[in-house]
Amino acid sequence: MLTLSILALLSLIAVIVLLLIKKRRGAKIPMAVILVLGGMAFCVAAVVSFVYRGEDYEAYRELRWQVLDSQAIPALVAEGKTVVVDVSADWCLICQANKANVLHREQIVRALAEPNIVLMRGDLSKPNPAVSNYLSSQGVAGVPYNRIHGPAVPEGVVMPSVLTVKDLLKVLTHVQISQ
Repeated sequence: MLTLSILALLSLIAVIVLLLIKKRRGAKIPMAVILVLGGMAFCVAAVVSFVYRGEDYEAYRELRWQVLDSQAIPALVAEGKTVVVDVSADWCLICQANKANVLHREQIVRALAEPNIVLMRGDLSKPNPAVSNYLSSQGVAGVPYNRIHGPAVPEGVVMPSVLTVKDLLKVLTHVQISQ
């Protein structure tokens, strides 16, 4: 896809250059045609740069999420681990947006793949009493729910429903730094 887009862009630029050369040599080529082609080249370049960010969009598959075990969290934190809890559901649009826009981003995947981080996921795609009980114990009624526990904040930090890369990285750093 990227190669084809770059070829299209280079072809447009080549046509523009050839038209400018012919115009300079006296051919009657309306400047509007050259400007329209230039605009098209700009649009192709903008789309290519927007669509192709150079990220590994499959990197998240390397992450190893465990089934949510709320009883294990205090012991893991006492060992110096950071525990990232993600409770979501397939039918939850915000959950899917959080995964696509934050949790599956390469920068976040690299941060979550650190050896001192334990990932726990609760899935409410289907009724799950254990996950529902966990949410109730946290005073939460639904998904998405994300909480990050660490040595500096053993009780954890509750993340906003709509995650951002900046917020997640900030909290990951905050909960790991002992005061």
